[in-house]
Amino acid sequence: MLAAGLITMAHDLKYWDFVLRKLKIRKEIQMDEEVPQETEMTKIAGVNETVPNLRRIGTPTPSGQPIISPPTAANEEAKPVPQEDVITMLTWKTGLAVLAAFVASFVLIITLRNTLKNPPRGFALFGNMYLAGTIIFGGGPVVIPLLSNYIVTEGWVSSRDFLLGLAIIQAFPGPNFNFAVFLGSLAVQRTSLPSAVGAIVGFIGIFLPGLWLASGCIGLWKELRSRRWVRSLLRGVNALAVGLVFAAVYRLFQIGLVEPENRSGVPLGGDAFWVAVTAVSFVGGRWFAVSPPVAIISGAVLGLLWFAAIKT
Repeated sequence: MLAAGLITMAHDLKYWDFVLRKLKIRKEIQMDEEVPQETEMTKIAGVNETVPNLRRIGTPTPSGQPIISPPTAANEEAKPVPQEDVITMLTWKTGLAVLAAFVASFVLIITLRNTLKNPPRGFALFGNMYLAGTIIFGGGPVVIPLLSNYIVTEGWVSSRDFLLGLAIIQAFPGPNFNFAVFLGSLAVQRTSLPSAVGAIVGFIGIFLPGLWLASGCIGLWKELRSRRWVRSLLRGVNALAVGLVFAAVYRLFQIGLVEPENRSGVPLGGDAFWVAVTAVSFVGGRWFAVSPPVAIISGAVLGLLWFAAIKT
């Protein structure tokens, strides 16, 4: 992601054009040094004699219109520049302090998460959600594989319940981060914690890092947003985040089919019928404005028909 940002920054700022321009200027200077110097024609008097039609700036021409000097860099800089709205919530010093506090909390939580042999389920759930909420970039489907690794791999939620919950959450408005609430309520089952407490822990763990980091970056962003290289860097990172979305969708495709004999999930590509259902769902949502609830219900109906025709 950092490499993508640096490449975009180099492209936008045209660093290689700058280098080539410097080399060209140096070559021209060397060529000029080899040419003999001109005579006194460069003096003002000599120029006036050589070019008799030259007039002073501001003197009227035969048509009666005065000669106007062309715009210069000094004139352009003198123009008033509209000021952008400035975020005054936090200064950059306060922002750095907030970010330092977040880093300290992250190190403490991850250290306890990795050193405790049998941590309580509530703390382990909070630590996994906190880690996922910190390292995620791009949002959307990218968070789904992380939640699968930190929840399903731990054995707290089955792949079947995970995929069913994912299908349900897609039918409702809101970000995919809300899926953590559903997973949190399931992760504390068969423990002393109520499901509502697990849902709250999942909610706080997944949303707190982003809110904390955003609050700390406000003061820094006020200072950095006017710099062109920062905007170019973020543009490259955002472009690479699109690739992470495709990777997340592919991973879901690899575990999308759950059967009684394969509860952990198998690739949808093993059966041509499910490949066709996936392709129709994508085409319908992308080009024919089919809403997610309609696509999910249609997939459920097709699944029932497939079960009735094949399994029975």
